[in-house]
Amino acid sequence: LGVMLYECLSGKRPFAGDTVYDILAKIATEEPTPLRTWLGSVPRDLETVVSKCLSKEPELRYASAKELADDLGRHVRGEPIAARPLGVAERAARWVR
Repeated sequence: LGVMLYECLSGKRPFAGDTVYDILAKIATEEPTPLRTWLGSVPRDLETVVSKCLSKEPELRYASAKELADDLGRHVRGEPIAARPLGVAERAARWVR
């Protein structure tokens, strides 16, 4: 899901290569280019959600599609996402907004 979300937002694949082996090697050893590199208008929280989906460590990814959907829903509603809790200043700024 993270790869599809990344590609839908950026228009690019998070890992590219000439062969399947090149792509698999990059998946295993490299981090994808941050979304905001391709599209500076991507909100930081959405980039965080996608990054969490693409994490190399399974325990750092969402445990279920429901958790991912919940975080995406929170992002759409302007609420803090679980992947990146807000600090005091950000909470105050959102409350004022």
